[in-house]
Amino acid sequence: MNTNKKLSIINYQLSIFLIAVFFVLPLKAQVNIGSVEDPHQFSILELTTTKDNNGGLRMPQLDNDERNAVQAKFNENTATAEAAKGLIIYNTETGCLEFWNGKEWISLCSNILPPTPVLEVYPASITFDSNGSITSSAANIETVTTNQTNWTATITYNQGSGWITSFIPTSGTDGQQFTVKVADGATTVRTATITITAGGLTRYVTVAQFPDNYQDSSAPTNFFPYVGAFWRYNQTGERLIRDVRPTGNATQQAAVDGAWTAAVISGADWITLDTVMTSDNQIWTDTPKNSGNDEGFDTKYAVVNGSNMVSGTMNVTTPQIYFRIGLKDTLASADAAPRYGMVLLTNNNYTQRIWIRQGEAADYLFRSDDPVLGGKITTRTANQCRQFSPYNLTAATLGTMSVGINGASPNPGIWTAYPSQAGAFFQWANDNTGYTRYAWDSYTVTGTTLGIDANLWNAYPSTYWDALKDTHETCPSGYRRPTDGLTTGDITANAGGPTITSSEARQSLYLTPQSQSGINDVSNSVWGYYADGFFDRRQIKNGPGSNNSGTNSSVSTGNNQIAHIGRLYYNPYNNASLFFPAAGSRSYNNGSLADAGKNGYYWSSTSSSPSGAWYQALNGTIPLANQSYIDYRSWGYSIRCVKNSNN
Repeated sequence: MNTNKKLSIINYQLSIFLIAVFFVLPLKAQVNIGSVEDPHQFSILELTTTKDNNGGLRMPQLDNDERNAVQAKFNENTATAEAAKGLIIYNTETGCLEFWNGKEWISLCSNILPPTPVLEVYPASITFDSNGSITSSAANIETVTTNQTNWTATITYNQGSGWITSFIPTSGTDGQQFTVKVADGATTVRTATITITAGGLTRYVTVAQFPDNYQDSSAPTNFFPYVGAFWRYNQTGERLIRDVRPTGNATQQAAVDGAWTAAVISGADWITLDTVMTSDNQIWTDTPKNSGNDEGFDTKYAVVNGSNMVSGTMNVTTPQIYFRIGLKDTLASADAAPRYGMVLLTNNNYTQRIWIRQGEAADYLFRSDDPVLGGKITTRTANQCRQFSPYNLTAATLGTMSVGINGASPNPGIWTAYPSQAGAFFQWANDNTGYTRYAWDSYTVTGTTLGIDANLWNAYPSTYWDALKDTHETCPSGYRRPTDGLTTGDITANAGGPTITSSEARQSLYLTPQSQSGINDVSNSVWGYYADGFFDRRQIKNGPGSNNSGTNSSVSTGNNQIAHIGRLYYNPYNNASLFFPAAGSRSYNNGSLADAGKNGYYWSSTSSSPSGAWYQALNGTIPLANQSYIDYRSWGYSIRCVKNSNN
């Protein structure tokens, strides 16, 4: 039988069937053929079999030529081809049902279904210095992998224009490569996005160029940004970036209103972003349902189907910048070297780098071979750069028993659960019974409430740390306080203060290490919030007490989990980062709380006199990041431990 005749018979039979069906449809909106029962509510047409009358629906039987003849009829008209979407036939040559999707016949046989579209672009981010030299770990040659016929590309400049100097093809095929080059002479940060699409998929390549010694924009007044995010080695779940619009002041609001974009600048192969609202319906209260260390958190709050770029608008209707950061995979173990990345947030004329860290192992911020940017030395001294813990020191029991020496039981010094948490306050040294190696809480406002005896509190041994460490070291086994110079005698301010060559604190934390007292250097640090799975999930409040406490600075302010805003130090050469919360202090004379959420103070093991010792100071108001200062040994300050030995 020829094709035209067979098609005519099929059309005739189909017409009779449709006439029968649609003759009934006007009388009854739903039809059940083979039964007197009403069809299901969701059905327009049902075919029902019975014991005596069973069978199935037989679709039109066409071979390839006959099917193609059907296609030829509606290919003559685009509207007809579109209207024919969903048409189903049985192909007698392949033995499969096929349906028309508007462009082609799709087989319903699983082994010959069209492949799932694939589009991968590597690398997903490239960074350059001001001279146009690549600074990211991946090369500046992009490779596009796809199973689609071709791909298309466009460039969007977020800052500046025309500074990508190499030819970026507007289209290409699987495996095609292209090189990204930029102009030199950048004096401000430049970012651009290369958008590549194929098969309904979209991938982004973020290109960024930073000027020499680039620093982030100063945060507008009453605008408190997130400056970093942290995951333990086996964590991947959401960290919430929520920068809230200032209230009540039109000038402050205008400084941050407008379109914003967040893009992964470094680490796009393991960092992902989206703007999906967290599923925790108690978020940003004192009692969110979950925190980042909770069992099952990473599955429950996973960031799936994310991208390396998200965007939005902040205004009176949407008074916040909000997005989630998640990770794609984990590290091998808790001892694995941390890895670091960076997300760049641009908003109006404001830019903010968000420093990403995965891994809780102690690590270097600066290493001995990292360059020094000015200052009093030209190179860092071997073995002076130390591996810092990412957590403040606390203890299993606070305020009622001595902390065990070097982590000894029954009350060992331990890490806080999250980097943003204040931990405990420790005096530099105190030999009085009941006060030696005591860990004091960081939220109770008065020393009297804690039962502190001012006479016992304001007393201390007068010798130097080497003579005291065996009876006063509270860091866990394998760790100790960092030095800020020699520990075998007093280093006085009148003598010029600690020298850089013998200071672990200055060489480890600062891009430009300086000598002497009170030297302020914020060239490699930034003040703000830290998204560690704890701070970013709670209601932000003022710091506890009224003695110079912080504003919009703190969470969980009434218990030992108290956490704060703080200062993040970063290494511009490898993106390593380390966060220090502004925990405040306990006064030298009576143990009362001060500066909680406003300032941070961290003891070194270097003494300045029989009554004083050196410490690191930080805050965000000035801004201030002192490379060391002197105070009475009876102050209660935070401790951030370093490893005894360098790995």
